[in-house]
Amino acid sequence: MERNTLSYINHFSHYIKPGAKRVAFSRYSDDVDVTSFENPNGDIVVVVLNKTNESRPAGIRVNDTVAQLNMPPMSIMTGVIN
Repeated sequence: MERNTLSYINHFSHYIKPGAKRVAFSRYSDDVDVTSFENPNGDIVVVVLNKTNESRPAGIRVNDTVAQLNMPPMSIMTGVIN
């Protein structure tokens, strides 16, 4: 996947709404960047970026719910938890 700045910006501007607040997260690898926000309606938005040329596993856990991802090389994924 080719890096496309406008595509990256879309992941933030489309899902993270005005008034959203950044929420805490943990990451366990320097290969994957992550950030998360809580929108005013209570939805949690998680944006995950694989910075490497190899596929990487990523897990998103909120309370007792876990989602496992297989991140393609140089990719970005956004999840909305409501």
